[in-house]
Amino acid sequence: MAFGLVVGIAFAVPFSMATGDVDNAAQRETAQGYHKPPALIEAGRDVVLTYDLVCGWDDVLEGRTGTEWCQPSGTLFAKSGLSQDFQAFQLIAQRAGTPGLEARIPASFIKGSVDYYAELVDHVSGDIVRVPSGSSFHTVWEYDDSLPLHLGVPTGSVDPDSILVSGVWGSDSDSFGLAGGGGADWIGPSAFDFRPDGSAMILDRVNSRLVVVSADGFSRELISLDHSGGEGDISISSTGEMYILDQGAGRTAQVDLVDSSGMKIASSSLAGVVPEGLMAEGGRLIVLDGITNFWAKAFDSDVTPVSGLAQLEPVTIGRDLTQAERDSIAQGFSPGELVASKLVVSVTAELAQLALVIDNQPRSVWRITSDRKIGELQLAEIHGGQLIVVLRTWSETSDAFEVLVFSGRELTNHMTVDSADFADSAVLGRFEVEGNALYQLRSSKEGFSIARFVLPSIAPAQRGTQS
Repeated sequence: MAFGLVVGIAFAVPFSMATGDVDNAAQRETAQGYHKPPALIEAGRDVVLTYDLVCGWDDVLEGRTGTEWCQPSGTLFAKSGLSQDFQAFQLIAQRAGTPGLEARIPASFIKGSVDYYAELVDHVSGDIVRVPSGSSFHTVWEYDDSLPLHLGVPTGSVDPDSILVSGVWGSDSDSFGLAGGGGADWIGPSAFDFRPDGSAMILDRVNSRLVVVSADGFSRELISLDHSGGEGDISISSTGEMYILDQGAGRTAQVDLVDSSGMKIASSSLAGVVPEGLMAEGGRLIVLDGITNFWAKAFDSDVTPVSGLAQLEPVTIGRDLTQAERDSIAQGFSPGELVASKLVVSVTAELAQLALVIDNQPRSVWRITSDRKIGELQLAEIHGGQLIVVLRTWSETSDAFEVLVFSGRELTNHMTVDSADFADSAVLGRFEVEGNALYQLRSSKEGFSIARFVLPSIAPAQRGTQS
């Protein structure tokens, strides 16, 4: 699956530990801490970090409200990129009687980057919550140079160059499953990815099967799959390992390693992770937690499942470049970027930021704003020496996907693609790059399709302007 990012709300996956009476702690849920790391910030700006504390169940059951509820406080521990020692900053209540806390790190403290963690305290229950858990910490990178890009309001969308596969809704061999309606969201195929031979694998979750489409689109094969029918995803490594995400209602999400016949080889449970994206390389599989933007490790490079806290140790913000991306980057980026080790993304409704981080410092940074709200970043990957970015922009009346192609630090192509999302799919499962084309999972009342847009044919940018 493509790598992207979802715009977060003010909550996150909890990392917590309880102190005090063990028996009481075992009988109730402990307090939980929530935080959304900003990841990137312009030089000269203070970093404002916000946290929320969700009370333990005893606070709820005993009817505590207002200032009696949680009574949170906390301390932020931060060190600059030039220091080995953490310095304490007090977390201040955002508003009286609420569980929100914040701290401000002055710009003069940062010096390139800041590593930090927080300890939150619920003074009613006695719970102490460390965010993130264990010995990990978050990082914010500072940058002083960027490529600014502003997107205007789309005036239309481009048509696909071709359709790889299409079908009506149904359960027949040439159809794709659709469920829902009657006031509920429609649910269709979750996601797709490409095998090393160029064939596409489509996760038809409603029909509990994989649909294999040949590279030329002329032949199909159906593979039965043991899948709950809940939201899923698929990622196939460059060496052919195939991973399926299954997160049905009422069960812990898991990733299954399956063979070419759809049989499970191994599974990795994702307790404590809200999965919104998969990326496989070799036997290794990482999972994007859509709330915290952390990358959790589900399978090691030897395809061994990873479980428990080991999935989040260490916490990783930003994605390590794949070997294919490292090889590709030499075609379109300056020599200084050849050793780029990480692609870091930060998205809010007003600003999308992307950076290549080398030796713990951002070397190339892209800042994207829009006349409309920015939704999820569907894709951010390097192919053929180009950084390809797909993000959704929206207003109260419409939405669309903006496709941006950067060669080095220059915007070279830009097109608008219709959202075509009648049926729900995996959150970040709509786009893939294969060869010289961008593929989109599309749906309408009539049926399902995968559209193909040839990247060299993208018209030069018209609405994207550099400033």
